[in-house]
Amino acid sequence: PSEGPNAFLPSKLYDYLLVDRPILALTPTAGATRDFLKAAGGICARPDDPKEVYRVLKEMLARRKKGEPPGPLPAREFIEQQDISKIAPRLCAVLKEAAGS
Repeated sequence: PSEGPNAFLPSKLYDYLLVDRPILALTPTAGATRDFLKAAGGICARPDDPKEVYRVLKEMLARRKKGEPPGPLPAREFIEQQDISKIAPRLCAVLKEAAGS
C-alpha cells in the first residue's frame, strides 16, 4: 500500500453495496475507500497487517459457524444516499458554487 491517505474510490464498491452482503476490504487506515466502507457498515483490515486480517477473518468465520451473517450488511440508508438521482444534484450545486454562479 502507498503511504498516506488515498483519495481513490473504486467504482466497484457501488456494485458491492447492491449485492446486500457483508463487505470486507483490505485497505489502508486512511483514505476514501476506508471512509466509504465504514460509512456503509463494511469491515476493513489493513493489508500490511496479516495478524489483523487473520483476526477479522476468524471473527467472520466464527459468526458464520453460529449461523449468523459473517458481518454487518451494508446500511440501507447509506445505499439510498448513493443513488445517482441524489448525488447528481449535490454535485451540480458544488460545481455551481465553485464556478461562482
